[in-house]
Amino acid sequence: MKALLIGLVIIILLIAGVAGYIFMQFEDLRVKYAVLKQSYASLNTTFNKLREDYTSLTSKYEELSDRYGKLLENYTSLKNAYDSLSTAYSTLSTNYTSLKSSFNTLKEEYEGLKRSYNELLTNYSRLSSSYNALSKSFELLKTQYYDVLKRYDLIYTVIRDRAGLMDTLPKYIDYLSPEVSNAVTEAMKAWLGNPYTKIYNWVKSHVRYNYDTPLIVPNPINSSTPYFTFSNYVQYASETASLGRGDCEDQAILVAAMVLNYWLRTENKTYLIYVVIIAGYEKGGKGAAHAFTLIPIKGGKVIILDPAGSLITGLDLWIFRIVEPKDIYEAIKGYVDTWRNYGIHWTKIAAVFNQNTYERLDMSIDQFIKWLYEKTR
Repeated sequence: MKALLIGLVIIILLIAGVAGYIFMQFEDLRVKYAVLKQSYASLNTTFNKLREDYTSLTSKYEELSDRYGKLLENYTSLKNAYDSLSTAYSTLSTNYTSLKSSFNTLKEEYEGLKRSYNELLTNYSRLSSSYNALSKSFELLKTQYYDVLKRYDLIYTVIRDRAGLMDTLPKYIDYLSPEVSNAVTEAMKAWLGNPYTKIYNWVKSHVRYNYDTPLIVPNPINSSTPYFTFSNYVQYASETASLGRGDCEDQAILVAAMVLNYWLRTENKTYLIYVVIIAGYEKGGKGAAHAFTLIPIKGGKVIILDPAGSLITGLDLWIFRIVEPKDIYEAIKGYVDTWRNYGIHWTKIAAVFNQNTYERLDMSIDQFIKWLYEKTR
């Protein structure tokens, strides 16, 4: 029993030892548990906070992911733009280098051009000043030139007019002029002769034969020759009466004007009268022309008055003359034959004119006689 008790004591001691050990382990475990629980609570708090942080971080991550995606897109777009810009920059850099070189070249040319421009501007100013001075001189010269040209045209017109062109000849028979009227008055004071004789005698005694002096007249600027010789020109009847000189047509025109003036003052009308231009040749074949006055009279007769040629129809004894009408054929043939005795052969009548008209005939002597007969029927 003792042994049992000892055994029991031992068992109790073992149990107590084990219980003490277990208690000690339990206390140790409880402490550890408390520490672990505290750690757990702390860890749980940390966990919860970490979970919150995780949730927040997840949200931020997703947001950041979205932003990253967009940023990546923007980055890709920007990189593409960058690459394009880089290429463009390279091209631009090349162009810039080329342009800079061109600019430098152009700048040098510009500087040279600027210098040339300044020189040209200086020259222009001098030239402009010279031009203005020359322009004034030119305007003055132009004014003087046109003044001279007007004077030349006037002189040229007068000279051409005086040349006795067909359409101008009638006006030279200015029978209404005071000079012609005075000449008729003086002629009618003569004692002997009829009016035609007095007119003829007055012209013979007051007008000496005078050849026209040849003039050298400049032609207009655009003419093929620089000048022309003007050797025959016509005077107005009034001029011949005043000057007391003239050639054959001048004297014939004066006679015609005095006869017309006489008719007008005595009968208050005029009759048919002609200045006749006759043509032919001299000995040796040289051409000749002459003018005389002819008065057609009804019945196939004419009066011829030619003071320059000293011929009339009628009686001419030098100291005594009387002008009378003659038969046309007898008068014209006698006139032509007399000239033939002087060595001049008249072959045609070139023209006739009076105070109103000019008629170009170009008739033979016989044709002219026939023409006169028709005029005097």
